[in-house]
Amino acid sequence: MALADIYLATNRIPNCLEALLKARDLDPANNDALLKLSEVYLILKDYENAFRYTGMALDQERINPVAHFIRGYAYMEMEIPPWQ
Repeated sequence: MALADIYLATNRIPNCLEALLKARDLDPANNDALLKLSEVYLILKDYENAFRYTGMALDQERINPVAHFIRGYAYMEMEIPPWQ
């Protein structure tokens, strides 16, 4: 996770994504990895995967403001009201 944060801070998105996917494979229940993955996919404008990983994070922890924020931000970028 620390390596992924460094890659993200230095704008090395492909390396960040690779590190996060490895972290997810090592610990599928790591909510931080799921949220960071959804954040990276949001940066890449891959909304389908952003929703997928926020959904996985919300399955583990229903009250998760970060996951709801990322979902809302994705809806805003897609210009789709979340109630549709």
